[in-house]
Amino acid sequence: MDSTVSSYITALSNGEADPTTAEMGQFYEDVLGKLAAREPPILTTYYYGISPSSGIVAYPSAAVKRLLVFFNSKQIGELSLREANWLDPNWRSDTGTPIAFVQESYGSRNFQLVPVPTSGSAALVASYVPSGSLPAWLQMPIALLMLYEEYRRESNHQNVTLANACRSLGELMIAIVQKPIDRSAVARVGA
Repeated sequence: MDSTVSSYITALSNGEADPTTAEMGQFYEDVLGKLAAREPPILTTYYYGISPSSGIVAYPSAAVKRLLVFFNSKQIGELSLREANWLDPNWRSDTGTPIAFVQESYGSRNFQLVPVPTSGSAALVASYVPSGSLPAWLQMPIALLMLYEEYRRESNHQNVTLANACRSLGELMIAIVQKPIDRSAVARVGA
């Protein structure tokens, strides 16, 4: 767990929540997983230099959700199995420069490049679950979302009202950062 998040939990809970318990560790993992799977995603990164094996690209271990796929620095799109079969019945064995990929039938952690490349590398933009330190802007909202979990569970310090307040404030902080800037409003303020 991020050390700053841990210190926020201790300070905000006035010592009631122990950030070193296994339960809090699970809350941390759950909150990070939910943020990585969110739409629009909160945590994204660029994975590059992925060498496909027989045209199959495996997701990096920390990746949660694929957002964009590239081959040799050019973005490629997704095809369904039906579309790939319609375009070229031999797409699984044809070789060349990939123009698309197929996720369907390759599991949630792999996809097949179409056609199979003989050389080159793939890259992807994906949401991920970070290990180690979090971005500074995300530490307080995550601490609040963890305190939501802590205060809503049955314990000697259960407080549903405080739990809901923690969740609302944590979600608000994230929404403020995610909300796109209205450029016209900025222009009016500066005028």
